[in-house]
Amino acid sequence: MSFYATATPRPPTPSPTDTPGPLNMTTAVGAIPPYFHYFSVGQGSGFRILLFDEDRASIPAVVLTSGESPVPPGPGVPSEAFSVSADGRVLVLMRWLSEQRSTYFVLRPETGELRTLFSGAGLGAPVISADGQRIAFARTSDDPAVNGLWLLAVAGSAAPTRLVSDVPSRVGSPPQPLAWSDDGKWLAISPVLGPGGTEVAIVDPAAGETHFNATTNIFEGGRARVLGPGYAVDWRAGERALLITSSRSLFGGRTYIYTTDVAAGPTSTRTLYAPTGDTVLGPAVWHPALDRYATTERPIVGGLSAPTAFWVRRLDGTGTKVAESNFLSPPWWSRDGSKLFSIVGGDDSNGSIGNLLGTGGGVAFCLRGGTPPRCT
Repeated sequence: MSFYATATPRPPTPSPTDTPGPLNMTTAVGAIPPYFHYFSVGQGSGFRILLFDEDRASIPAVVLTSGESPVPPGPGVPSEAFSVSADGRVLVLMRWLSEQRSTYFVLRPETGELRTLFSGAGLGAPVISADGQRIAFARTSDDPAVNGLWLLAVAGSAAPTRLVSDVPSRVGSPPQPLAWSDDGKWLAISPVLGPGGTEVAIVDPAAGETHFNATTNIFEGGRARVLGPGYAVDWRAGERALLITSSRSLFGGRTYIYTTDVAAGPTSTRTLYAPTGDTVLGPAVWHPALDRYATTERPIVGGLSAPTAFWVRRLDGTGTKVAESNFLSPPWWSRDGSKLFSIVGGDDSNGSIGNLLGTGGGVAFCLRGGTPPRCT
């Protein structure tokens, strides 16, 4: 499948694997559009990665299609995850192959190139740096020399290096990577899941290995520190106004959205929104103008069946509810901020990308195969 009419497709590229048949099949899409969004559908043998051109609003291009995994994943085990560089030219894909083995693959959609990067047990979802040169990942192990948060060059020319060590037996160990700053100088991580709830910390990748001491809630060695409660971050405004979302869980914590200055510390914290009821907040995402943000909100009472409200909230505290549904994905802004997209549920073969602001730009796509309106 070609994304542009001028792109030249190449045959599907199977990944290196010991099982009969290709595990991953890629298709070259040519030049990445200036305003793009990658998303995935399905799991296991039905997993696919698609590329959406926000300007053209054409049918999303299928970048990768998956085949059967050597060992079917167990119940509740996430089998796929991927992360994308800022320019969209490099993806790192994780596939869970068995309890003893997960594998990272490097995918370059422009050419369809696919290669194995790293395999091992206990690997978590990769988080790629904006420049596409490094990934951060958590590795869970009973071995203290292995358990922790690691860095790996996408070029694959060197072995992984550990950035954060942790006690394997601790609840919530090891710390999980959240997101790189745009300049790669900081990595936001989540080091705690315990009586105080989840927290956000930042670590300097260039300062060497650090050890997280859960007893004192501080880092020893290196250059890192806890910023406050939270589970999701948005670096769009830079380190002067890191946007953090915190949502109380059964383990504790606080539900609110706030910004903080990474250099200034806790005194710079500014609360943007704190709901009055028992509410679950979705990750807040900055508008490109940095004068508002989008988030989701649903009541704890009612569980998963409770409707999810989609809000655009401004820095002065006012907000507008733009949608309410249980069949929408977390939203993302178009690059110019004129649209707020979300993936809309259809039936078992059809899906679509909708604009919650009603300013156009939506498009249909097929979940499994075919071309709308004739999906298989």
